[in-house]
Amino acid sequence: MSRGHGLRAAHVADLRRRGGLSQAALAQRIGIDRVTLARIESGHTDPHLSTVRALAQSLGVSLAEITDD
Repeated sequence: MSRGHGLRAAHVADLRRRGGLSQAALAQRIGIDRVTLARIESGHTDPHLSTVRALAQSLGVSLAEITDD
């Protein structure tokens, strides 16, 4: 994944659910649309690094935990 920085999409979804967050709530936290987050979690789109960083921060994990890079 070039732009996705090796994002572990399914792991992001698992972390979100474990944190009790809906897609809409997490998307709002990081400033993206819920549909975009759904596409990220399903692996259908590669997010920018800034979005990956925002995801990690909002989920309370390191960048390394949600990427393969």
